[in-house]
Amino acid sequence: ESVVFLKNRAKVEEEYSRSLQKVVLNTLKTMDRTHARDNSHQATWQRLVEVHETMAANRMKFSITLSEMSDDLSSYVKEKEKIRRQLKETEMRYQKSIEDIEAALDKASSQNCTGRMLCQSARKR
Repeated sequence: ESVVFLKNRAKVEEEYSRSLQKVVLNTLKTMDRTHARDNSHQATWQRLVEVHETMAANRMKFSITLSEMSDDLSSYVKEKEKIRRQLKETEMRYQKSIEDIEAALDKASSQNCTGRMLCQSARKR
């Protein structure tokens, strides 16, 4: 769930960043074509557009960070799943070994008991 959320969030941030960057570029083109009458207004507007350009760049960095986090988390989950499977297989092997040893012990005890009975009955005769 977390991996999917981070991937989707990264996509949203990337799309937002690209859209904001397009708006900034279009605004800058429009500003170049139209010369404002008031220079202080033009400077303020220019600064506002630059701030949004910085915001777009920061959103893109955030998108990349989210994507990397998602990849790292995915790798972590896969590695833990691999270890869990290995432990499960090891447990099954040990459990089978225990069952085999118990069966061999039961068989040996049974043979030993049968052998003792034969020995005891031979001594009584």
